[in-house]
Amino acid sequence: MIDELPQGWASAPLGEMAEINPRHRKGLDDSMPISFVRMAALSESKPEFESLEARTLGEVRKGFTHFAEGDVLFAKITPCMENGKGAVATGLRNRLGCGTTELHVIRPLAGIDPHYIYRFLAQSSVRGEAKEQFTGTAGQARVPTSFIEELEIPLAPVAEQRRIVAKLETLLGKVDICRERLATIPMLLKRLRKSVLAAACSGRLTADWREQHPGAEPPFTLLEKLKKAAAEVRVRRGVPESVPESDVVAGWELPETWGCYSAAELLRCGAFVDVKDGNHGGSHPKVSEFTDTGVPFITAAQVSNFRIDYEGAYKLSGKPLDRIRVGSQSRET
Repeated sequence: MIDELPQGWASAPLGEMAEINPRHRKGLDDSMPISFVRMAALSESKPEFESLEARTLGEVRKGFTHFAEGDVLFAKITPCMENGKGAVATGLRNRLGCGTTELHVIRPLAGIDPHYIYRFLAQSSVRGEAKEQFTGTAGQARVPTSFIEELEIPLAPVAEQRRIVAKLETLLGKVDICRERLATIPMLLKRLRKSVLAAACSGRLTADWREQHPGAEPPFTLLEKLKKAAAEVRVRRGVPESVPESDVVAGWELPETWGCYSAAELLRCGAFVDVKDGNHGGSHPKVSEFTDTGVPFITAAQVSNFRIDYEGAYKLSGKPLDRIRVGSQSRET
């Protein structure tokens, strides 16, 4: 028995409240058109069918599951059961249907709302209990009929059942709307990121700051300082002058106090040794040459979300480092 039920409620095994896995009565015309349901037609979140096929009764009477208008369908095979597949059979041709054999059919007795049973069976707790009762081999595990028959169901008065179902439909509809809206957030965030980056790189993001700081150092002055610092680093490290001077790139609509320069020139002024396309010309270190200490060797695996994971990179030292130092992109550390 289920404890602490509201006053006026009762509980009983589902097998006492419904007919389990009924069959169509004999004597029906085999030429009668009925509805056919595949597992793909069952939703994981709503009682309505995704689709229905038209068949004659004679085509599907044997070898398929039988159900009728108002029956509750419960997927019994893994992983469909865990995923929540089920339905309340509605809109059937001649009020009859057949379908995949991987279903349990529950036909509630008079006075029991099938949508009330459907919502009870849709609970993750019920599906979890059903999984514990699986029989069969991995990939072919199924919920036995005995689980459905013996499952204890709390039963509310008829009017309250209908009220519960209506309230659920309203609340779950709001949940679906929220889910749809949340699904758009990643796209909106992506657009926002692009917009912010574009504003930052065009000067729009700091327009107020420039008005408040009219005497800020212009970029060409900073560039000369960087060139001088980079030259000192090159002399100290004995690196040849291998990056040519580049002309200023024109054509961008930038603030008056900004400048636009090629990547090669900025890399050089930032004390980079050289600019390459990542091809080391056969000088890529062997796995055996990596060490736990030394200079980080950066690959694409260390670059993610606009950051470089220096700590997670393999290290180089000694002769392997000297061999690739000039032929690779490097950073003054």
